[in-house]
Amino acid sequence: MMSYIPKNRIQLRELQASNLHDFHRIWSNPNATKWTTYGNCSTLSQSQTWLEILLLKNPSSRNYGVFLKESSRMIGIVGCFRTDSEVGYIFVEEFWGRGYASEALGKWLETYGGDGVIGAKVKTGNGASVKVLGKCGFVPVESTEGDNFLAFERKAVKA
Repeated sequence: MMSYIPKNRIQLRELQASNLHDFHRIWSNPNATKWTTYGNCSTLSQSQTWLEILLLKNPSSRNYGVFLKESSRMIGIVGCFRTDSEVGYIFVEEFWGRGYASEALGKWLETYGGDGVIGAKVKTGNGASVKVLGKCGFVPVESTEGDNFLAFERKAVKA
């Protein structure tokens, strides 16, 4: 029997330079970053550089911190990390398996997803992320990335 996971446990807030320490806590975790194309940020300086890339060099990207409503703690990041409508997400490891990624991605898609096709890539072996994408309406498509990545896309749902 599945336990009930309440919705609206989180808020999405625009990622800002002031989020650096929370950002570093996420991006310095090798277990979380092994699934990313960017890799691990082992120093605060590396995290600051990566955050600046997301904020300054790509101002049209739509990246948001995922914050717990009850404590305002940042537990993840969701958004388009590039301008090519490819969504990504990463979370603090202690919050894995609790439905936060599905809730955050769903909320991001409703609010910022636009009306076109949105893509996502998942490293082969990351079954948890495949489940998140499936819950949010993504379907597998043919990958041009070789055997290291699985490709997914989601067509916007018209109201």
